[in-house]
Amino acid sequence: MTTLRGATAVEFVLAGGVFFAAASTVRWVMVVSLLGRSRP
Repeated sequence: MTTLRGATAVEFVLAGGVFFAAASTVRWVMVVSLLGRSRP
């Protein structure tokens, strides 16, 4: 059970990190796209 709970915790942290990285990348791309469109 200890190893199972440990693996679950690691997977949870990795999933959170991946989700945060994806959200940050999407936000950065959206900001760059808006700035690019605003320019003439």
